[in-house]
Amino acid sequence: RLDKEIAKVEAELQTAESKLKNKSFVERAPAAVVGEHRERLRDFSGQLAKLKQAREGLN
Repeated sequence: RLDKEIAKVEAELQTAESKLKNKSFVERAPAAVVGEHRERLRDFSGQLAKLKQAREGLN
């Protein structure tokens, strides 16, 4: 179950990263939307670290 959650968060993280790496998106999107994606990136990074730590605790 933990591995599924990790995969889900990794996919969300990758989506947010790819949008922020797209110069066209960053230039054209409203600042609030870009900020929201940056915040999501931070949130997903934190979640991923916690999930991986929890998985290591089970091993």
